[in-house]
Amino acid sequence: DNADYFSQWGIQVQNHSYGTRIENFYGAMATAYDVQAWENPNVLHVFSSGNAGLEVANEGKYAGVGGFANLTGNFKMAKNTMLVGAVDTVDKLVPFVSNGPTFDGRVKPDLVAYSVFGSSNAAALTSGVSLLLQEKYQRIHLEPAPAPLLKAILINSAKDIHTPGPDFKTGFG
Repeated sequence: DNADYFSQWGIQVQNHSYGTRIENFYGAMATAYDVQAWENPNVLHVFSSGNAGLEVANEGKYAGVGGFANLTGNFKMAKNTMLVGAVDTVDKLVPFVSNGPTFDGRVKPDLVAYSVFGSSNAAALTSGVSLLLQEKYQRIHLEPAPAPLLKAILINSAKDIHTPGPDFKTGFG
């Protein structure tokens, strides 16, 4: 969608709960989402990490490394979006959910949310929470919250789980 579409319809959060195959590179789609984030800084794109966590990348820097670098779609390598993985009700990893790092070693997913059905549901829940934060911000400040602020609030309010500090399976928590 072009930047005008978001403004015309008042869209401030867009959920992307889909994937392709494991693509561990920064491609045209990742570039397009990063450009769009700069053109329309009030739109937060929330992506699911994918459900290829049991698969192994066949190409790229992390080819053959099991359990890592199996994000589904080069668009998930974008730098100015939110990528969400999944955990169960007791914060345990869902084994089939895709993990980072990105092609260049960045921490992804950014965070995880509840869903035993995969990262699509977790991304949808995170999108919903983002909209609630957006609504509260607008009530106080009478303007939309910048997407980087929403992303920062979500990341900094996440509970650190799995291993201490950021990791490639649960991000920042």
